[in-house]
Amino acid sequence: MPTATTAAREIALTRQPRFPFERALLALALFTLIATPVLLFGLVLPSDPERQQIALSKLVSDPRLYLLLATLPLCLYVPWRLRHHESLRLNDRSIYYTPPFSWWPKAAFAIAWQDLDRAELAPACGAFATPMFELRLHSKGRCHRLHPLQWFALQITWQQHMARRGFRRRDPASAFATSELGRQLVARGIAVSTPQRVHSGFDLFANSASKAVVITLLLLLCYALIDAVLVQQRFLDFSPVPLLALLTILGGAGAIAILFRAQVPLAESAGVGLLFGLAFSAASYPGLLRLNQCTDWNGGETTPYVRQADGRFVAAPLPVIEVEALEPFWDQVATGQRYPFTLYCGSLGVCQLDEAPVNDDMREFYRQRDNR
Repeated sequence: MPTATTAAREIALTRQPRFPFERALLALALFTLIATPVLLFGLVLPSDPERQQIALSKLVSDPRLYLLLATLPLCLYVPWRLRHHESLRLNDRSIYYTPPFSWWPKAAFAIAWQDLDRAELAPACGAFATPMFELRLHSKGRCHRLHPLQWFALQITWQQHMARRGFRRRDPASAFATSELGRQLVARGIAVSTPQRVHSGFDLFANSASKAVVITLLLLLCYALIDAVLVQQRFLDFSPVPLLALLTILGGAGAIAILFRAQVPLAESAGVGLLFGLAFSAASYPGLLRLNQCTDWNGGETTPYVRQADGRFVAAPLPVIEVEALEPFWDQVATGQRYPFTLYCGSLGVCQLDEAPVNDDMREFYRQRDNR
């Protein structure tokens, strides 16, 4: 049973310290999130009740709104749970760690100071040759790892808040000595072996396979960005999300297999493979558009569509085209009037809309309206 003196000397550290003005910033963020829709409907949108009704119906039917409402409490709960339930406590007899959740990857542990065999700073696993390090506590044949620069007192200053992001230091001994965990261990007479220089054990760009995967990843991202800017097309009546998700899994799994076969560590292989899968998926969407366009042997066909009362354009048997109902450009197209759209229907069996002519007409419309 700890004495009153021991309990008084207990120090609690956390990875989620409270910094100055935190509550004010959170209140400002919540106010902005709540006030933005009010300002949108009250100031930005025109006073036309029909348009306001259209905007309100689109907002209510947008699944992103409900996703936001579902994730907002989660985003508030997780930091609160990390701050109040995850802790690293040190007293005169032991050091013990409490995870925030029962399913947390790092399990709870308690080490009595007399059972501590040794404590050392060692390189941490990283994808790049960066001087990141970790504190390893060896006790009874087990090793517990901590990143000492991540743990702070419950209340920190603004300078500490700005500096706590620098988890990589070139002088681990000095960085550890100035950290909160390092000062507490030194105050309790715990000796920690500190190497002069610390580097991670794997250089991502020293491996030819990982270097090729990273370069390919960057090229895919550049292609996706350039294609999205220069070519304005989209699929009609076809959702590519399931296909893109499958391509992400296949691309990531293929990259991981290649990297792991080239003796890249599993952590680095998984990280780079995930990024490659996302880049492959991002480049696949414009790639599918180009493939479908190039395999339309008749070329793009311009078809007159008829505007319906609900604002959509139809031309059987082609897919229905939905436009932005709040766009003033479409007000000039009355119900029952025709408007030409250019479509490509290639070997993928779906049609895609070429929005470049529509965007040209919009620019001309606003140019004439502004010059009146």
